[in-house]
Amino acid sequence: MNRANAISQKIAPYIEPNPYGIDLAVVGIQTSLDSLSWLVQNKNGIEISGSFGRAKTNTRNNDDEVEEVYPVCKTGNGKDNLEMIGLDSFQAYSFMYARGSATTTDDYNENQSAVYERELDVIVWVDTKRLGEDNTEYLKEQVLAKIALARFNNNADFGQVMGVEITEVIDEPSEVYEGFTVDLAKTQIIYDRYYAFRITTIVTYIAGCIR
Repeated sequence: MNRANAISQKIAPYIEPNPYGIDLAVVGIQTSLDSLSWLVQNKNGIEISGSFGRAKTNTRNNDDEVEEVYPVCKTGNGKDNLEMIGLDSFQAYSFMYARGSATTTDDYNENQSAVYERELDVIVWVDTKRLGEDNTEYLKEQVLAKIALARFNNNADFGQVMGVEITEVIDEPSEVYEGFTVDLAKTQIIYDRYYAFRITTIVTYIAGCIR
């Protein structure tokens, strides 16, 4: 299935066409991860990229009227959303989540523009039955390498990514989806077959004229 058909069926990851601020880093990393051949939905011989962009949070009440928080990413032409926990139609997929708010540093660039920092998490989910239980460290190394190789479309209007520093790699099930509502008992069960990890980064960037 080509990308146009996947978009029309609202299942392809959405790539922000005019990213600015921290989303310059998101699109750069998303595009870099998109080159991983195993990060796909592979069903009936059809491959669709599993490299999603930056998630936003939605809320809902469960059967006990307790509010749940879950991540969603845009798909297709950007008008539809897909929940990012438990997409077992994919053999692997990734998404990003920006935590907290941007903070200013004491630095300024040559044009006296403020420099910002913000935490950006890259979360990767893997079906080990399809990709192998013994391959998880190798897959993790590939993701780390692709983040390091990411290229950013910097410009004066939309900003500039000055650096992406990897600070932590987490694969403890109870911590990977920190900030989201996950049934830990169910998570422990599904991790008999599935594996996920979270790569925490600090993105340093200039917001540009459009924040």
